[in-house]
Amino acid sequence: MKKMEYDFSPKNWTSFPSSYKLINDEETVAGLFYTFEDLPVEPGKTLKIQVKAKQSLVTLGKSGVTISFWDGANRIQGKYLMFPIGDFDWQTFESEQIIPPGAINARSVFYGGGGKPQGITWFDDLKIYQDGGLIYANDFTAPIAKGAVMAALSIVTGLGVVRFGKKG
Repeated sequence: MKKMEYDFSPKNWTSFPSSYKLINDEETVAGLFYTFEDLPVEPGKTLKIQVKAKQSLVTLGKSGVTISFWDGANRIQGKYLMFPIGDFDWQTFESEQIIPPGAINARSVFYGGGGKPQGITWFDDLKIYQDGGLIYANDFTAPIAKGAVMAALSIVTGLGVVRFGKKG
């Protein structure tokens, strides 16, 4: 069984109000979560990924993140940022690579290592930089939590309903 969920327990996030949790009780590494699709990049520049992670009972395969570069249809190159096997509390992991010729976008997949009874990996505060400038950030706030926060702000500030998405 492999599953993904948001975790609202304060001990399991580094930025309010949630983190992303991958649970895997199989003997294989599970690629479970695409963090973004088709993030525009420029060849020759440096791409840096930074993510906070924590894990428990991961004994079968390593957890981590891949960043791969695409020319629009085909994968050109990728790099795997692996975490150590075992248990650890929140740590920041980062990796840098030069964006290869022909790349027009980058994609990412998060992996959760397996374990018995279950391996659990938490992810929080993902940041992607291109030549030092922040081009993507995800604090893994659950969509339902965003709605609750906005409703609370509306009540406290009296600003009324805040809507997201397209107009019309």
